[in-house]
Amino acid sequence: MQKNIRWHESLTVGNELIDTQHKIMFDLANDLNSAVYTGSTKRVVDALFSVIMDYAFKHFADEERLLQNSADLQSHCYEHYQLLRQLHEYSVKYRNGRSVVQEPAEFMEEWLTRHIQNYDIRSLTNIDDDALAMEEVGSIDDFDHQDIERRRHKRVRYEDLVDEAVVGYCYNTSTMKSGKVKVLDFSGGGLRILAQQKIDIGDLLIISCRVGKTFKMKEKVQVKSCREKNYGVEFVAPDAETVRFLTQICGAVRLTREH
Repeated sequence: MQKNIRWHESLTVGNELIDTQHKIMFDLANDLNSAVYTGSTKRVVDALFSVIMDYAFKHFADEERLLQNSADLQSHCYEHYQLLRQLHEYSVKYRNGRSVVQEPAEFMEEWLTRHIQNYDIRSLTNIDDDALAMEEVGSIDDFDHQDIERRRHKRVRYEDLVDEAVVGYCYNTSTMKSGKVKVLDFSGGGLRILAQQKIDIGDLLIISCRVGKTFKMKEKVQVKSCREKNYGVEFVAPDAETVRFLTQICGAVRLTREH
């Protein structure tokens, strides 16, 4: 039987903006649950996970602006960082068919209610909301999904990680040819690479490279985009160590904020 995830009065924070956003997040979680229950395609489920992640970024940023003068800001920012890591790790496992302890409905309900009950009610009840105007509340499509700090998978250029270029080897399973590639960007969902050999959109590649002195990566990826010799590739069932490494370096919630 399909489980409905419901917002209820006990989760009221008392700030109209935040309560409205919480209700929207419960609606999004129900959309995801309905898609899973009705056997929707992987593309639909992926899209819904992405929308939830995008909206969570916006919602957490709004909470942090409300708390900018609060003693709870630092701990709240760290909690947001942990929540985004949990959501990203769960979505990667689920989308790639790995074993998960909870079904999406149970995970999302616990993920939302625990944070609201343990953090938001304590920190945001009766807080001055002059930092945010109510006109900011709108549909989930009213904010820019492509904003560099709010994108689905935040990119990290290799220069931000190591002093040397990240050069690896690429085996194209479609053409059975090998060659060198340079990794330009990392993200939780894939890579951007520079390659001289001919690669077509849809090709399946095996990329092996070393990042820094210790981390070695060997992953199967699929080519999703191409611009000249730059290719965007998406991970296909990434290794747990790769997921952990990229989740750590691509976390997008900052513990210190610039004003």
